[in-house]
Amino acid sequence: MLTPGPDSGPAGDDFSAFVGSAATRLLRTAELLTGDRAQAEDLVQTALEKAYLRWHRIRADDPYGYVRRVLVNAHHNWWRRKPWRERTTADVPEHAVAADTTEDHAQRDTVFRALATLTDESAR
Repeated sequence: MLTPGPDSGPAGDDFSAFVGSAATRLLRTAELLTGDRAQAEDLVQTALEKAYLRWHRIRADDPYGYVRRVLVNAHHNWWRRKPWRERTTADVPEHAVAADTTEDHAQRDTVFRALATLTDESAR
């Protein structure tokens, strides 16, 4: 986790105490968002880094709420930039031709018609 350096002073001590008390809850929230422990750790690290840079403004209010909101926003931004989403290209992709299943359907229909002609006595 991100912790201030040794020369960071009282604000750094305050931030360290915050990280110590909130890290577990933030990590659980991030895991719920991502479903992946490693990605959740990265997300918490990003949120704490942003909070550290603004710590002098947020420490008096609700730092946990602020960091949690940063965490959710960072996850939302990551989700929007996912590489697997559709992207426009100049070339039209070739589509695979579906297999012709007409013969399979005809064969299945023939079997069902033959089964329908059977009586209870002929099934024994």
